[in-house]
Amino acid sequence: MLEQTTGPVIIAAEGWKIGRKDRFKVSDIDSKISLLITDSTAPKEEIQALEEKGLKVIIVPLAEEEEKAV
Repeated sequence: MLEQTTGPVIIAAEGWKIGRKDRFKVSDIDSKISLLITDSTAPKEEIQALEEKGLKVIIVPLAEEEEKAV
């Protein structure tokens, strides 16, 4: 399905799903994905590897983290 997309592809995924191996694959990260939005539970080494491949990553703090910052 991603191969048929003509515009930018933005993926929002919970942090615990980043880098996870499963029985099926949704997409290669280096395909047409333009932006990944995830939370701060994503493994730092996985995020770094994605950024090194040129993927733009936005990490959104969890609600508990926002409360601690106030």
